[in-house]
Amino acid sequence: MGISAAYFTNTFVLSWTTNELHMNRQTMLYVLLALSVVQFLWQPLAALISERVGEARFMVCSLLANVVVAVPMFLLINTARPVLVFCGIALAMISGSGYYAVLAGFLARAFPSRVRYTGISLSYQLCSTLIGGTTPLVAQALLTSGGGSIWPVVAFYVALLLVTTACVAVLARFMERRTPSAPPVAATV
Repeated sequence: MGISAAYFTNTFVLSWTTNELHMNRQTMLYVLLALSVVQFLWQPLAALISERVGEARFMVCSLLANVVVAVPMFLLINTARPVLVFCGIALAMISGSGYYAVLAGFLARAFPSRVRYTGISLSYQLCSTLIGGTTPLVAQALLTSGGGSIWPVVAFYVALLLVTTACVAVLARFMERRTPSAPPVAATV
């Protein structure tokens, strides 16, 4: 979802707010700039928090928080009022960038060292191409086919989040099983 969220916000939301909601493009670019500052400040804090609660738990909680704020985010964006648009996207950005802050380290531990670079690169590139890159196209198609209704787009956004959450949970469980337990310590005389 990390890649999809970036494409979703920087491509689809920019297009939606400027074309359908008739927001001033420059104003929307300022909103996105301010949001990038929020993300820049939040991601390191999110990484620190994840160290305390555990990566997988933090990622799942971040993604589920993003599900909870999905409807308010879209409703606030739909107002076309810059401050409310900022608040709506900021809600999703805080939870989404929290997940993204932890993703690289999580994926690094998901692959054995002999295939780590290839595994991470392949998963990132395939996700970028197949899911992330098509996210704005699918969202726009849903918005258009829904006659401008945001609800099909909300459903799509939530579906991406839930699939990502399930994948993180399954991968975390797989990683737990794969990690060998420490051998018993022999008593020394």
